[in-house]
Amino acid sequence: MILTKTLSPDQLVKIDAYWRAANYLSVAQIYLYDNPLLKKPLKLSEIYPDISQDKAGLKKLFKQFSFPGGISSHVAPTTSGSIHEGGELGYSLSHAFGAAFDNPDLIVACIVGDGEAETGPPGNRMAVHQVS
Repeated sequence: MILTKTLSPDQLVKIDAYWRAANYLSVAQIYLYDNPLLKKPLKLSEIYPDISQDKAGLKKLFKQFSFPGGISSHVAPTTSGSIHEGGELGYSLSHAFGAAFDNPDLIVACIVGDGEAETGPPGNRMAVHQVS
């Protein structure tokens, strides 16, 4: 079925505002928790100091994004607060359990992606254990 109705200018403005807000909230939850309203100027070069905040820096960022040895496209050890990029349930869980066993007072969250969570067997086998 092909829809032929186009969006009104008002609908486009609202969708654009929603899209920008959703992206801002996604980034803010990772990087802006101490500066949610951007009252302090951004430095975003803490982890990648060779990525400048200009045209040349953006060009370099785009070439390195999601490339081995470049900038990760998802949760990775270089992303604040994470120790493993996941991708495989076994590796993710083993790192999470190891972090919890090594640091009993640490709150550990294992991020399980849609690929790992979409089938029944992994979900049926997962359990939450408390380290005492």
